[in-house]
Amino acid sequence: MSSEKDLGIMPHWELSNIYPSLESSEFEDAVKDLSTRIKKLDQFLDKEQISREGEIPSSIEGIAVIVSEYLQMTNDILALAGTIGAFLYGYISTDSFNTLAKRKESEFERITVQIHKQEVLFKGWLGEVVKQGADLGGLIAANPAAQDHDFFLQETVEQSKYLMSDEGEALASELSLSGGSAWQKLQGTVTSQISVPFEREGVIEDIPIAELQNICSYDPDEQTRRRAFEAEIKAWESMRESLAACMNGVKGTVLTLDAPARPTRPESEPGHEHTEHQGSGTRRGTELQQQAATPRHLVRKSDGAGEEEEQPQPQRMDAGAGR
Repeated sequence: MSSEKDLGIMPHWELSNIYPSLESSEFEDAVKDLSTRIKKLDQFLDKEQISREGEIPSSIEGIAVIVSEYLQMTNDILALAGTIGAFLYGYISTDSFNTLAKRKESEFERITVQIHKQEVLFKGWLGEVVKQGADLGGLIAANPAAQDHDFFLQETVEQSKYLMSDEGEALASELSLSGGSAWQKLQGTVTSQISVPFEREGVIEDIPIAELQNICSYDPDEQTRRRAFEAEIKAWESMRESLAACMNGVKGTVLTLDAPARPTRPESEPGHEHTEHQGSGTRRGTELQQQAATPRHLVRKSDGAGEEEEQPQPQRMDAGAGR
């Protein structure tokens, strides 16, 4: 049995310009700051009674002040959470075996699940504000911060029509960590860690699936590309049960949570509701996206002599380029 090959330093992101390391005081302070900001927003929402059952100020100006404060606090939270999340993903996206990064990510997700709960409370409150007769256009015009978030506020009111109860939404947020999100992470980990035996120049080596995909796409030799293609398909076939479970877990979560909010429709009408009411597009836009996502089964490949051939491509699960 051949010994493991020393690959040296593997490709990775340079992240020290964000935080020095996963265990640095700067990173820990940022996480603590995020927790503090989230708690302050919780206190603000409680003080202003931001929920569907909460008291609504009698004037547009009063509502606009609350909206402005919420937007400022939420923007600060999302900016910091986005930086921390990107920092963590920079590690995990290139090394799914990094247990420290994965542990930090899990801790981070437990903190940020509260952000979604806060969004739900505000969404329900603003929807109720408009339902009770407040002029959304007048509210937006009454405050510069609201004007800067015109589209967001209009979408928030529209999305409020599809909310479950506050308790149901909170439970869904909590369960997402062990439900749909967990299945999604498992799919990424499983696909990124597949190794495939592949022969090149008379030597058989176990190579990562991402490297095999690169050979399939870019190797100058036609036969090598074809063998890589066939090896990749075989690899995915060996993982079909695990990947099917992951996809069923994610889709099952989506369909279950979507059911209570799904608008009624005629039996003969296609079920586009989920993508439409959760996005800002139209049914036609959804159809165009589906068409664009349809895999191309034939792509042009250039062989070593400069001639072109057509080669089938697999319907791949995303293995993550460097994971």
